[in-house]
Amino acid sequence: MKIWFHTAYYGFLRYIRNKSVVVIMLVLPLLLIFLLGSALSGEMKPVKIVIYNADNGEMNAALQTFTGDPALSGYAIFDSADTEEDLLNRVRGGGADYGIEIPANFSELVQSGGNAQWKSYPGPDDLENQVAESILNRYLGSIQTAQTIGIVMTGYGGASENHSAAESFRHDQSVVTAGLVGGGGSEYGKVSAIQYYAGTYLIMFLLYSGMSAALSLLDEKESGTLGRLYSMPQRWGLILAGRLTSIIIFAAIQSAIIILFSWLVYGVDWGGRLGQLAVVCLLTSACAVGLSLIIASIAKTKRATQSIFSTLAVLMTFLSGGMIADLGEGIKRIGSFTINHWAVVTIGRLMDGEAGMLVWKGVGILAAIATVLMTIALLRMKKVVSLDA
Repeated sequence: MKIWFHTAYYGFLRYIRNKSVVVIMLVLPLLLIFLLGSALSGEMKPVKIVIYNADNGEMNAALQTFTGDPALSGYAIFDSADTEEDLLNRVRGGGADYGIEIPANFSELVQSGGNAQWKSYPGPDDLENQVAESILNRYLGSIQTAQTIGIVMTGYGGASENHSAAESFRHDQSVVTAGLVGGGGSEYGKVSAIQYYAGTYLIMFLLYSGMSAALSLLDEKESGTLGRLYSMPQRWGLILAGRLTSIIIFAAIQSAIIILFSWLVYGVDWGGRLGQLAVVCLLTSACAVGLSLIIASIAKTKRATQSIFSTLAVLMTFLSGGMIADLGEGIKRIGSFTINHWAVVTIGRLMDGEAGMLVWKGVGILAAIATVLMTIALLRMKKVVSLDA
């Protein structure tokens, strides 16, 4: 056990004395979390929608109910324009984010079952346009639904449906807001952007620290130190265990620094289950160690191992959404086969306080991946330490 302790201790000292390792593994992830999280996590302001209403018909009551609904105040601010020219000038000049012109015969078309439409004037921001269109299309859809019901039930669509259209929108408001901003409809899921990128870059740099296991063995092999260690009258397994322990200790300190600093300085909420978060970090580090040793057993050299592992780490981070949050369903399915996916998803569940069973599912899958990778790595260990190659 003494040789295990000394190997782990001096291996750890070797890592922390390397200033470039400290900067890359500790400072760089914190910088990336700050830059991406701050740039993308700002809360979206309510969209300013200006309306020029040329219609004086009976649908005005429903429109007033709609635009005055307090439930929409966090998503849209409505204002009125006196003329079409006033509407255009305000949208073009930045006084409004989106414009709507309601034709003079709108109420008449609604009551007669005709094709009643609003003319839209989108602003320069695509996201604000999507939010405005989502709200307005939902309202128009509620009018159409009320109109259809009125035709079927009474044989005509009249003013009696005006109130029901507005009420239909109000009662279904949760459906509208859930698809706009935040919540499950956000591209980051139920967490904020800075939480999302804190999790993804924590995992990415844990993978890189795990790569050090293979690189240190290959470095000692190339310098001749490994041959002297291998010839010592000590159990080789204890020496190897010491090397791996030093990596795990460094990864634990790395995780603690990233989590504590981002929590205290950036305000990242990691959730209240720190024990499970530590398990996720430990399993991710074990996966990285196993993967790096497998690559080293194939590549044989330090440079080749570093190149292959770095490429895989970046690729897994990309496929799991670590660089672009929403890559589409096809890429997401491919990303679900990566270490990053299960680690980041599990951390996200811890952050938003999801049920324990979902968290333990992710932990179980990570544990299975780590077990498989470490088993293969140990079986191929002779290829890594072989002095003939």
